[in-house]
Amino acid sequence: MRKKLTAIFFALLCVFMLAGCKKKTLEAKIKKEDLQKLNDQAYELYVKPNPLIRDYHVEVEGNTIYYKAYFAAKLSDAQVLEIKASGIDLVNTIFQVKDGIEKTCGVRPETISYIFYDVDGNVIHEVSA
Repeated sequence: MRKKLTAIFFALLCVFMLAGCKKKTLEAKIKKEDLQKLNDQAYELYVKPNPLIRDYHVEVEGNTIYYKAYFAAKLSDAQVLEIKASGIDLVNTIFQVKDGIEKTCGVRPETISYIFYDVDGNVIHEVSA
């Protein structure tokens, strides 16, 4: 009887230990309403004042955050080069954003990606860190 109780105790202990090992993710932490508010704010900040941008989305998958900008018109080569040159500044921004999210949510994003799409939906440039 004692061996059976000990076996049951250790089996339950293993189950609870495995349940506690579930990895925290931003996707699980961030509510859909909060993500919608973030997308609404992004629209107000980036789309409304800039006729060149037709849409802007913030998406969360696991511990990765995607900031996606969609352009409304064909970009000139100079504009594309300017976007690509801004990638250096974005890397610094990514680390600041990671710090802020970790303070707010208690989970540090593994990757943050800024992705820029042309009018046809093709990726112009992507910066990740």
